[in-house]
Amino acid sequence: MKYFTLFTNKYLGFLPLLITLLLASRASAATYYIDYAGGNDSNSGTSKSSPWKHHPWMYNDGSWTAHAYSHSAGDSFIFKGGVTVPGDVLVITITAGGSSGNQDYYGVDKSWYSGGAWSAPVLSEQGASVTYDYGYFNVEADYVTIDGFEMTDFYWGPADYGVYNDPYSNLQCIAIGAQNYITIKNCYFHGWTHDTFDNFYDNDPSASSMPAYTLSYDNLFCIRGNYGGSPNTGCVVSNCVFDGSASIDGDGNVSGEAVNSMATVIDCVITNMSNGIIPNGDPAEISGCIIGPIKQSFDVNHLGHNGTHENAIEPEGVVGTVLIHNNYIFTCTAACILVGDEGGPVYVYDNVIDESASGTAIPIQVTAENLEDEYPESTLYCYNNTLVLSDDVLAIRCVNETEPSDSWHLVAENNHTIGENATPFGLSDFQTDYTVDHNLIQSTSTATGDGYSSASLWQPTSASAPTVDAGTDLSSLSSTLPTIATDIFGVPRPQGSAWDIGAYEYRQLIDVQFVPSSGDGTSEQQWGLAAIGNSPDDYWNQAVVGDIAFPIDVTCSDWLGNSTSVVLELSGMNTPYPFSGIAVNAPLLQSGVSSPGGGAISFSLSLPTGTYDIYLYSPSYSGGQTIFSISTGASDLTTAANGYDINTYVEGNQYIVFRDVAATSGTPIVVGADQDSEVEDPMISGVQIVKH
Repeated sequence: MKYFTLFTNKYLGFLPLLITLLLASRASAATYYIDYAGGNDSNSGTSKSSPWKHHPWMYNDGSWTAHAYSHSAGDSFIFKGGVTVPGDVLVITITAGGSSGNQDYYGVDKSWYSGGAWSAPVLSEQGASVTYDYGYFNVEADYVTIDGFEMTDFYWGPADYGVYNDPYSNLQCIAIGAQNYITIKNCYFHGWTHDTFDNFYDNDPSASSMPAYTLSYDNLFCIRGNYGGSPNTGCVVSNCVFDGSASIDGDGNVSGEAVNSMATVIDCVITNMSNGIIPNGDPAEISGCIIGPIKQSFDVNHLGHNGTHENAIEPEGVVGTVLIHNNYIFTCTAACILVGDEGGPVYVYDNVIDESASGTAIPIQVTAENLEDEYPESTLYCYNNTLVLSDDVLAIRCVNETEPSDSWHLVAENNHTIGENATPFGLSDFQTDYTVDHNLIQSTSTATGDGYSSASLWQPTSASAPTVDAGTDLSSLSSTLPTIATDIFGVPRPQGSAWDIGAYEYRQLIDVQFVPSSGDGTSEQQWGLAAIGNSPDDYWNQAVVGDIAFPIDVTCSDWLGNSTSVVLELSGMNTPYPFSGIAVNAPLLQSGVSSPGGGAISFSLSLPTGTYDIYLYSPSYSGGQTIFSISTGASDLTTAANGYDINTYVEGNQYIVFRDVAATSGTPIVVGADQDSEVEDPMISGVQIVKH
């Protein structure tokens, strides 16, 4: 107390000045607007009506003069939606950043765009061969957020930087280096291409003399942190899409790695690439991602799989805990999850790994010799995973070149394996104190007979399925794994008398969309994101039907009292968006039921006796709302106007929920959709029904 009194007496007089300086510093941050198509660098840049053409830190070959700019922590740079920034002014080198709680922001304002509807700003290398190793952003400062860009048309060939001069550290769409507290979110990486393997090899003067694995021609990283160095602190990649489809060659091989050396990767889609995520951090966490297919690298003939490592997730150099959970991984060329280079435990839980079409890929593999002398041993914990195998391969194995006593420990509980291997846990190279308990091992034919199938992503389809109420209670792990007591969709465990085995906790979900019937038991469905669902990122039109019969005939009455029969049907149970020719980010709300003349509509729905949560979907129009009501006495709920975003479904925005609706068999539930003063045509786009 004495020292505190002395401090306050001595410095109290300076406090008003200090507060003023702090507030002035925070207040000096500004927002700048950039429109490459319509802006002018002589403008102020501080309003949408007076934007710059260039960001001051864009690449400048001397052909343009940047506006005078003085950085302040917390500055925001808004790029106009729908406008393409060409490669001759890329890369953007970020030389100054924000501060704790006051990030610099490079991103978008969805009310500011070119064209008739919102689309992301595009950073395009235009297919031109790059002459440097950064494509779009080179981050040289801490506390930076990059949000909402489409990045495309990257190309590299034999003469480009890095292929021979600096192998394994080369071409990066976003380079983070050793920076900390970097957030990259809502970005779309796609459209990259490269020269052929033969041209790389034929133009490589050292190819014949260098030993194997010396060079890599498959050297594109969409996002890369401090590979081989100290972990990047506080760096997050979220809600990004990485699509390597444009790189597929005549042999079906691909290129590119999505994320390298970032600590946290959540809610991302990674498809048609040769590598998924190589995280680094303390801890490292990968969750909520859809990864697959991970295909063979176009460079495989040069390096072999040992050099190209076509894995979905491979932590490297992590000094602490690794958390891999709530992911859907499918069709990898090499091991889906490859661990062994970590200093702490690895937790793999609530994942679905489907390798039924891959051939020989192992869902989870430990390469124990990677520990060497730095980390003498560690533990792999596998809980509540659904692991689908091709033929008789192992589900979990340890590859160990030393004695088993020097290898990893294993704890495997509540896992569901489907395949032809009756002993899918390769235990011989794990330490002998392993725990393998409450796992369900099924052949493919047995699992199919019990209702599990690729069409429903290997979920239980009835309350009598053998994974339901068959697991052991792992809630004691919640202090270490905060989400362990929920399943891959966030459904609380248990729903019944005990925990379920596998990634899913069974509950009945009815998932339908309002579209005209094609008359053959199918319909023209739209895929897209939804609030709840039956895949790791809640994709639309996956369904577990249970005892509900489909199709369901629904009568919709328009504002004149005319009735129209609409059939609600399930979509074909195909691979979930976006992996089968489905447009990336195809919106759910592209079809629906509305009255041709405007005004209120309604439909009736008969359900078996029980209690349900009813989710109702409708698009938000500019300034308008659709008002939903329900006949059981629940209060009217209203969708919010504007803010429609297909990437993030928000209750009260794109959908509303009537919870705990009591239904009686034979008594229809009537759902109404009315208009407010701004909506001429209220619309119902879809409904999801969760049975308690």
